[in-house]
Amino acid sequence: SAEAGQLYRIDVELGTLDDSIADVLDSRGLQLAYNDDHDDSLASRIYWEAPSTGEYYVEVGAAWGSSDGTGTYTLTVSIR
Repeated sequence: SAEAGQLYRIDVELGTLDDSIADVLDSRGLQLAYNDDHDDSLASRIYWEAPSTGEYYVEVGAAWGSSDGTGTYTLTVSIR
């Protein structure tokens, strides 16, 4: 759940997954935000402002070309 106008920070911390991609999706599955790498890391970070109050989803996957495309990670969503 997100509140309209609220800024969120979405972080993927890599475990055994060597490269992540993260998306923010609305309830219809439309992509609202995307990040592959941030700074000097292969992990993902998104700063996202909710356009309206409602349900949104974060999808995390392996970046194209990452080892076998599987692995562990930690997802953290915080209010900025």
